[in-house]
Amino acid sequence: MQPLDDFFDSAVDWPTRMEHDEIASSPMKDSGDVHAYRELFQKWSGKRILLAGDSLLFNTWATIADAAAELGINRSHTLESIFWQNSAEPSMVNEEFKWTDASEYPGAQGLLYSLQVGPTQSSPDSAQISPATIKFYRFYNIQGEPLFNSTWDALFSGAATYDAIFSNLGHHFVTGGTETNRKIIMSACNEARSRGAKHFTLVEHPPSHFRTQNGYYGPGVGCSCDIGVADLRTQPSFTWKRIMEDVATEMNVSATNFWDEFADKCDKHPGWNAGHDFFDCLHYVRDFDTEAPIVRALMQTHSEGQ
Repeated sequence: MQPLDDFFDSAVDWPTRMEHDEIASSPMKDSGDVHAYRELFQKWSGKRILLAGDSLLFNTWATIADAAAELGINRSHTLESIFWQNSAEPSMVNEEFKWTDASEYPGAQGLLYSLQVGPTQSSPDSAQISPATIKFYRFYNIQGEPLFNSTWDALFSGAATYDAIFSNLGHHFVTGGTETNRKIIMSACNEARSRGAKHFTLVEHPPSHFRTQNGYYGPGVGCSCDIGVADLRTQPSFTWKRIMEDVATEMNVSATNFWDEFADKCDKHPGWNAGHDFFDCLHYVRDFDTEAPIVRALMQTHSEGQ
């Protein structure tokens, strides 16, 4: 059985195995949630946005990039820089975006990707937006596991230059207990504030659907659609969500609210019905409809904070 960490560490390889190009070119203009992406680009028009976290939120950022292309919005997405351990300044890279595994960057605190979007003459959707920057800082934890072990300095580098910052704080939701998680969430809020962040939003993790009693990772094989919501809510992701909401209220920051919309998406995991051959019941198939609840939540919390 593949360890849970491996599902995280190899997550960006899933879209490749799932014929990434076919997923990315799904018929978005016929999608019921096309409005969410169009509205996102309109709301973020002319702004600088930072998303930060693990592979789950990274997939959202990558889907937003695909949505720009599908809507005819001019885009350029790159790996901008690498934050190395024991280095005060990042190494500038500016390489064309590609799907990579975390193991390809030993010794890195995290990777900073950049998506630049802007209008084109041929697209009516792009005519309503001004050039905008949507970055993603990919990290797994703050001073914890070896891979993508970030510092607050790297995570919130240039915090005051962004109009909004969104973070799910990586893998802490599965690696710490209740009190530890509360402390890390409070620290994130304090660190963002002390660095001049204009608007900081805590982002939750959706539930998983492994074939176990509560859908959390365990000795089961494959995914299951037979797990009740009450059982799903005993997962660490839901505990984290509740702590996150409490801290957000206490610290006067925003928090997303999309967990319940993924409770019934048991058939939206890569290889969800493939049994022993291929399955990942933690991540979700990266398509426009599946990611739309997260996109709407990002817009809502940003609007509330303006």
